[in-house]
Amino acid sequence: MVTRRAAVIPPKDKEFSTLIDRFTGNIPLGYCGITEEDLQPSKLAVEAFKAAIEKADEAQASSKQATREKQDCRQVLDKLVRPLIRQVKSHRDYTEAVGYKLGIEGRLIAPRDLSNINPSLKAINKTGGTVELHFVRRDSDGLNIYYQREQDTAWTLVGRAMTSPFMDIRPLATPGQAEIRRYSAVYMRLDKEISGYSDDATITCTP
Repeated sequence: MVTRRAAVIPPKDKEFSTLIDRFTGNIPLGYCGITEEDLQPSKLAVEAFKAAIEKADEAQASSKQATREKQDCRQVLDKLVRPLIRQVKSHRDYTEAVGYKLGIEGRLIAPRDLSNINPSLKAINKTGGTVELHFVRRDSDGLNIYYQREQDTAWTLVGRAMTSPFMDIRPLATPGQAEIRRYSAVYMRLDKEISGYSDDATITCTP
C-alpha cells in the first residue's frame, strides 16, 4: 500500500502565491474533474493576495523610511537650535529663571545626542521561544524592541527594555516547531524614539 504525502502549503507568503500560480496555471482542464470555473476564484484571489503582499512590503519600507527622515530632520533642527541656546546662556543678562521659562535649563539639553548612534543588539536562543537580548543602554531611558517572525510582514513591539539582558519569553507560534525571528531596537528618551533602528538580529528559536 502506497501512502500519499499531504500537500505542503509554504508558510512564506510569496512562496504560497507562487505555488497557487503554478498549480492553477499548469493543471490540465478536466484533470480529476477540475474545470476552469473551479480554478477561476483561486486565480482571482491570488492576484488580490499578490497586491496585498506588495502593499504590506511598501508599508514596512515606508515606516522605516519615515523614521529615518524624522531623525534627519531632528539632526538638522538640533544643529540649528543648539548654537542659539548657547548664545542665550552665555549672555550677561541670562538667569536660570529665564532658562527655565525657555525650557533650556536642566535635562532638556544635558543628555548626549543619540540621533546618530544606533543600538547594537545581540540575540541568544534559550529554547522554547525564549530569547535573551543584549544591548548597551548608554544614557537613553531605555530601548523599544521590535520583532518579526519569518512569515510576518510588519514589525511588532515586544516591549521597553530598561536593563540588559532583556528576556522575550513568548512561546513558539507552533509548539515543538522551530521558527526564525528578527529583532530590532531603537533608543528612547522621554517616551520618544530618538535614534535609528539597530541592524536586525536574526535568530532561530528552537523547541
